[in-house]
Amino acid sequence: MNDSHRPWTSSRAPVTKASTGRIRMNTVTATVHVGERPIDVAFSLGGTSVYVGNNGRSRANASVSVIDAASTAVIATIPIGDYLQTVAMGPDGMAYVTVNGNNTMQVIDTDTNFVTTHIDFTAPPQNVTVNPAGGHAYVIVGQNSLTVIDTSSNTATTTTAGVGNTPQRVAFTPDGAWAYVTNINDGTVSVIDAMRNIVTATIAIPPGASAGQGPGGIVAGRDGAFVYVVNLSYTAGTVSVIETDNNTVTDTIPVGRWAVGAAISPDGSTVYVTNLADDTVSVIDTFTNAVTDSVAVGHWPTAVAVSPDGSTVYVTNGDDDTVSVISVD
Repeated sequence: MNDSHRPWTSSRAPVTKASTGRIRMNTVTATVHVGERPIDVAFSLGGTSVYVGNNGRSRANASVSVIDAASTAVIATIPIGDYLQTVAMGPDGMAYVTVNGNNTMQVIDTDTNFVTTHIDFTAPPQNVTVNPAGGHAYVIVGQNSLTVIDTSSNTATTTTAGVGNTPQRVAFTPDGAWAYVTNINDGTVSVIDAMRNIVTATIAIPPGASAGQGPGGIVAGRDGAFVYVVNLSYTAGTVSVIETDNNTVTDTIPVGRWAVGAAISPDGSTVYVTNLADDTVSVIDTFTNAVTDSVAVGHWPTAVAVSPDGSTVYVTNGDDDTVSVISVD
């Protein structure tokens, strides 16, 4: 068996996609003012709260805004420090926040909204993604490696996984067995066996990277059969579709300019992509791999998250200091 395949591929039925049978309507129903330069967003496990990471426009102004999902009101602001990068929710309900201005990752207890742990790094941490199966997280630190965090003790281990040039984002398959990492400066995606923390395959994303343009955002489908890679380009962004059985690109979907962030609906039927230069969100039907809607949001949309029930989408607008709330009908 090829190491780049999943361990259970040989026993799977052929990959198919199920259509939802209807077109969903996407409407901006609220705009929420948050902290300075919101850059990332994540729902709490139950979907009752939304955690917005605010990068800050100057040192020491980074924060996390906590929004009550029912009322869309900001109910807490958590000071973080210097230049927040990402917010990720773990399967235990803890929120993990990378802060590259002081080389730390901070862990927030979402029951109390207090920072309970600081994890120190020797270089600025960029992005964190927590394995949905629990046990560990990957933090991008430096130019070509990931540091493995033991989430049971919230400590950095000595284990690293070498990936490509300038990794951007990580997406785990829902079973936590595999991780896909976008490498913007060499136009590739690294495939990691998440049990062994080793790279088993490298996927070239056409047409490759140039001048900082290439694969950035990434999200895995509900059953892990497909991975969706957002390719940054100021003139014409795209989403590459990877079939994980053989780790090949099977489709390319045109989206907006400077596409950066991605999220998928819980039923796997829809991918949402933020287009930073167009101030829009592209809505992709994963059955047809076609854009079915383009939703105007605030200025400089960076990140996107979908509620656990799929009814609401939150988009951070970096230049407006706001979050757009999209209702899905």
